[in-house]
Amino acid sequence: EFVPYDFLFHVTTVAMDRFRRLALPVPAFADLCYLRLAQCMPDESVKVEICEKIAAGVRRNLELDHAKWRTGYFIKPYWYAMRPDSPLHPTLRDEVSASLDFDIKTQEPDGNMQLTFEVNGEEMARWKSIWTLESLVVLQNYGRIQKASPTFPNGPSLSA
Repeated sequence: EFVPYDFLFHVTTVAMDRFRRLALPVPAFADLCYLRLAQCMPDESVKVEICEKIAAGVRRNLELDHAKWRTGYFIKPYWYAMRPDSPLHPTLRDEVSASLDFDIKTQEPDGNMQLTFEVNGEEMARWKSIWTLESLVVLQNYGRIQKASPTFPNGPSLSA
């Protein structure tokens, strides 16, 4: 054990006390942090509590006008449901599917996923790598990558 139990218990208690006082929607990005906390919680009832509260307000943290996705940074809906068995997937099924479709449709000719925010120089390569790898992992999790076959002799392809 790398983290002493007393410390872990204290910080988890503080985090849950703060979470329980938050109004809906749980602030954007904080909600993603609390989802990560839920994944680590040994008590199933606390996991459910976190996921239910986030699910109750999560759509208010998303850009639901998909036309705006091309014009700036937005929280990708699949960040809340990186796998089909994620607790928030039923709540966001349509938005997750739309965001995966968006990634496929806007994939650049070199294979990178399109950034929807501005970065320059070395940072662009770093962010494209992060954005692309994350998208490919989620696309794989949702069965949206077809493996190479006689039909696709040049390797995997994405399916909308």
